[in-house]
Amino acid sequence: MSSIARRQLGNLGISLDELVQIIQVLTDENFVQSICLSSDFQLWRDIYSISWGTMHLFLNFEMTEADELMITLDLPERRML
Repeated sequence: MSSIARRQLGNLGISLDELVQIIQVLTDENFVQSICLSSDFQLWRDIYSISWGTMHLFLNFEMTEADELMITLDLPERRML
């Protein structure tokens, strides 16, 4: 996990264990949209929305050019697609 991702979790008051729990409870009902980021469909981003505690979060799962899965969290007021 990158230092930026760790800082992002800390800023939201979410522990790494909680992030795992959040991901484990996601269902199809939480799915918002999928975005293709390349013409060959190898780079993509799937976005999920979930309420966690008092927060409403957007989770972004993105396949990068380095063939790594990047996970980011956003609050609705900071949401950037």
